[in-house]
Amino acid sequence: FVWGPLLQASAVTAFWVVLTAGLHIDGLADLADGLGGGWDKESRLRIMKDSSIGTYGALSVGLLLLLKTVLLFEVFSFDTSLSGAAFEIVLFTPAAGRFVQVCSIRFFPPAKKEGFGQYFKSGVKTSDVLIAAAITILTATAFWGLVGLGLVAAAILFMLAVGKYVSLRLGGLNGDSYGAIC
Repeated sequence: FVWGPLLQASAVTAFWVVLTAGLHIDGLADLADGLGGGWDKESRLRIMKDSSIGTYGALSVGLLLLLKTVLLFEVFSFDTSLSGAAFEIVLFTPAAGRFVQVCSIRFFPPAKKEGFGQYFKSGVKTSDVLIAAAITILTATAFWGLVGLGLVAAAILFMLAVGKYVSLRLGGLNGDSYGAIC
């Protein structure tokens, strides 16, 4: 009630980054650098292992944070209550990201036999996906009814498209890919 929509949106974006220690953002940056700078699977994976950020990574992080902030600004501009659509979106968005992350781990093969992709893959069971799906679908439908199901479906389609695109270039997904999908 005190801050304007732009400051609210910036604060939520910053809070999300701090809360997650930026892990998914780091994954996005590494994936963007690898896909943008590599010519084949091996060079892409080698670039992604490098801890420094390149042009593609920096641009992807900047654009992600800008888009998150602008989208939240739009939401906060229309809903100033603490219990309306803005509150629901602030809760649902990170949950949906984690849901599709779990799905991508389960549905796509790991890019390498060793590494975080394989490590995560070995830890995610079908029951984990079903639990994540139930929580996400129940939350979405409680907030928005059938429209909520559409949002969950859109998140799944996004995950499938990105997962397939990345898998074709890396031979599967790795830890950075999971973070980027989130």
